[in-house]
Amino acid sequence: MKTSRLASARLVVAYTLGLVGALNSYAGIKWAASERNLTADPAKSEIAATFDFVNEGPDAVAILEVTTTCGCTSAQADQRVYAPGATGRIDVVLRYDPANASTSQRVVVTTDERPARPRTLIINVTVPGGRPSFERIEVRPQFLLWTRGTPATARTVALRVRPDDAIRPLSVTSTDPAFAVQLLDPLPEAPQVFRLLVTPRDTAQARQSEIVVVTNSDSFQPPWMHEPPLHYRVVAAVK
Repeated sequence: MKTSRLASARLVVAYTLGLVGALNSYAGIKWAASERNLTADPAKSEIAATFDFVNEGPDAVAILEVTTTCGCTSAQADQRVYAPGATGRIDVVLRYDPANASTSQRVVVTTDERPARPRTLIINVTVPGGRPSFERIEVRPQFLLWTRGTPATARTVALRVRPDDAIRPLSVTSTDPAFAVQLLDPLPEAPQVFRLLVTPRDTAQARQSEIVVVTNSDSFQPPWMHEPPLHYRVVAAVK
């Protein structure tokens, strides 16, 4: 009887230690914050932000890639490899139009952690005295991310047209043919919302594409104006 109880106790201890070890193996980069809300100087056109983190796991973690979703944003890690317990940061510089009241941009950080856990960092900038943003078509989301080795399922982007605007998306292209794109008409219950369907060919390797939506905005111009049609962009990536 005592032998049976001793064996059971050992099993419980072994199970507990195994569980703790498994949990520790999933520990890694812990972010102080993944979203920053900043107030910009109207007299300037650039603002910096820092995202701090610590490696809480038992193994070193390497930053494989830091990707921005807009040419107006640059970002980099302060180093590449972080030992257990080491702290680090992602430094971001965002260029903005001081005439606009607000802007938001995203940065995606990919590490060699397993399982893969790309982290999206968000910067929201408010400019005092700026005019409210006026987007004729609201694009949500503007960034699509698939993790390597996961199912290559289709993702949907909503293209919401303002109720009082006659602008319409006409066509869509992808800079990487490995991402299939399809522009879908609105559903009857949401006549102002067009849908963009994006599907990666596979997720076996890292790749990125810029998807461009072309509109009919030039059809409303007076004859003397020769502005190109408005374009809207979505970034699709496998990391």
